[in-house]
Amino acid sequence: MNRNIATLLVDQMENYGIEYVFCVPGASIDAITTALTGRKPKLILCRQESGAGNAAVAYAKKTGKPAVVLVTAGPGATNLVTAVATATLEHNPLIAICGQMDSKTTFKPSHQIINAEDLFLPVTRYSKEVTNPDTVSGTWDLAFNKAITGETGAVHLSFAADLLAQPTTLTASMPQKQAVSIAQQDDINAAQELIKAAKSPLIIVGADAASTAVAESLETLINNSKIPVLSSFEGGGMLKPQHLPHFMGRLGAFQNQPCNEIIKQADLLIAIGYNIAELDPIKWNPTDKKLIHIADYNPVIAQGYRPNLQLLGNISHNLTALADGLTYSPSSESQALQQQIRQQLKQRLSEFTPPQASMVHPLEVIATIQETITNDDTLVSDVGSHQYWLSEHFVSHKPRQFINSMGFQTLGVSIAFAVGAAFSNQSRNLNDAKVYSVSGDGGVLMCIMELATAVEHQLPIIHMVWKDHSYNLVAIQEEHKYAETSAVKFTHNIDFAEMARSFGAYGITVTSKDQLKSALQEAQAQTGPVVIDIAIDYTDNLKSIVE
Repeated sequence: MNRNIATLLVDQMENYGIEYVFCVPGASIDAITTALTGRKPKLILCRQESGAGNAAVAYAKKTGKPAVVLVTAGPGATNLVTAVATATLEHNPLIAICGQMDSKTTFKPSHQIINAEDLFLPVTRYSKEVTNPDTVSGTWDLAFNKAITGETGAVHLSFAADLLAQPTTLTASMPQKQAVSIAQQDDINAAQELIKAAKSPLIIVGADAASTAVAESLETLINNSKIPVLSSFEGGGMLKPQHLPHFMGRLGAFQNQPCNEIIKQADLLIAIGYNIAELDPIKWNPTDKKLIHIADYNPVIAQGYRPNLQLLGNISHNLTALADGLTYSPSSESQALQQQIRQQLKQRLSEFTPPQASMVHPLEVIATIQETITNDDTLVSDVGSHQYWLSEHFVSHKPRQFINSMGFQTLGVSIAFAVGAAFSNQSRNLNDAKVYSVSGDGGVLMCIMELATAVEHQLPIIHMVWKDHSYNLVAIQEEHKYAETSAVKFTHNIDFAEMARSFGAYGITVTSKDQLKSALQEAQAQTGPVVIDIAIDYTDNLKSIVE
């Protein structure tokens, strides 16, 4: 095969360890898809550009490494924007590559033409229309490093079709080892002194800290200090079972949470990998408290989030340094409050009413998942009422075991996220691991096309549709604001189990709690994707969920 710029680009992907290219093909990128044939970056054919992008987002969430999403010109690029914005806002590395029409028509009123560089600039760490073949390798190097260092996120490169087809003798560059940035010892010492002087310190773990390495460093810090811990939606799974007595629950989600009291009593917050996009800090820190920010990048300063001290750089290293030589003993009042909150967390489960006999309560589904899921499995959530229930009550066993769209709150990501998570398991040789996925009946219709991708690759995905015939979370918000709802109800019933079977997946219908356990067992026995249609009872939402 004649060597061209597309081949050079694929060489760059291979040299940089790209494992998967999630793609929706088209004429402007056929030089790249052809060059990928038989190559190490595996080409995954997706059904829609948003699905391809969200699969790449989930892969990045699970692995911390970027995947490539490859789409064609015009609507291919515009369909990808939301997934790219999701990756950037939520600090997940992703490389978006878009085709362009031939260079002679670029940026002129013509077929499928759009200025992709400007389109992606507001939602990426770097966006570039590559026009000079001599700059391909250097531009790739720059973009890749922008995606994976500091405030990580998505980057975008676009190439005209005739440029990709242009012959070349250029060779791909190799990645350069990135220096590890760490905090200054003076700042470490200052942080230790702030902790020692505090009466009621509190650790808040965010999504950007969710990794095995950080979990191990956090363990050392808790051993040395016994400081209580809260986590964000995706910051869970960071504590080993022996340290769960120090876990005070989730940040946000439900009103009247027991953890609100420990937030109120805290005089020092230690925010580890917290991204303000996860939850507006004004919702949990409206008062003037001292704040230590520990992350890879400078924080976004906002009301409720104004750090007194920053430990910037490698989070795991900085936590280890902070724990070294730190001695701290919580007061008897603090210990009593922690015990009280742990007891309240257990008691809260009894607050919710039993469901109607013909429907299933959210807690019953969560309990069944909790009994079934293994340490290597993943739980994926779409956006909706179910997300709040899962975020509050599902207990993660490992970092990033539970993933969702927490910053951009993108509806319609669940099945695409599940596809990306399943491929991340394959990349780590976790071939027996399952991906449990949850959506509402509204969200699933926005991503059902990627069920075909899951079927094609026989991915071990168990997708549960919590069906209530409405956009339930929107209904709750409208009910709260206006005492009535509008444009939220679905007027017909969709049999999602039957729809799954039409895709070639396995379909199961659940109408009562008695069927739940056997349905999950039946789903586990399948080798490919499964869809479970569950009639859900959301009666308790109105007294539980707040925005």
